[in-house]
Amino acid sequence: MSPTRTTFLGAARLVADLVATPEVAAAWEVASVLPGFTVGGVAGHAYLAARIVERRLDEPVPAGERRRGLGEYFGGVHVDKPAQLDEPAHRTIRSDGEHVAREGADAVAQRFTRLLDRLTRRLDDEPPDRLMVTSIPEAPARLDDFLVNRTIEMGRARGRPGAQRRPAGCRPGARHRRARDRRPGRHRPPPRRRPHSAPGSGRT
Repeated sequence: MSPTRTTFLGAARLVADLVATPEVAAAWEVASVLPGFTVGGVAGHAYLAARIVERRLDEPVPAGERRRGLGEYFGGVHVDKPAQLDEPAHRTIRSDGEHVAREGADAVAQRFTRLLDRLTRRLDDEPPDRLMVTSIPEAPARLDDFLVNRTIEMGRARGRPGAQRRPAGCRPGARHRRARDRRPGRHRPPPRRRPHSAPGSGRT
């Protein structure tokens, strides 16, 4: 199996395992960090991003001469401005994910796992030059290029439910260290002085 296929399956397994956690189930109907998605909707979208691989593999191998590159995939749904999220393509993406989410966390997690079991066997059997049908019928894509796109979708779906964005410049644990240093009786060493550089040395 090619590294691209292995990477896709690994990323999808991570998301499927995350979907199966109690934390995700508890936050299923809570708004996620992705605009317009609930946590369950993100899980549903990730499942659909993997399921389309299976569905495209079930279709006959296309015979188009032109190959669809990764730029065409991303160009069609790339977002530069928040207003673009209201365009029909993005509304459909959110609606489809939320539709799957209505089945419930346990059902989606189980379907996701079964799907990946099937894809693991399927991708191992597909030839290296396998072509896939795309939304542009006359422009098929290589299977591995298609999987790169799907892997990126898996990356977007990863994350903990209810996660907050960390303020810029704040390192993990910095707030706790500051609070610890303010405890009564806590001795803080004086700040270290930096040696003055000789004029013209170029050091600051």
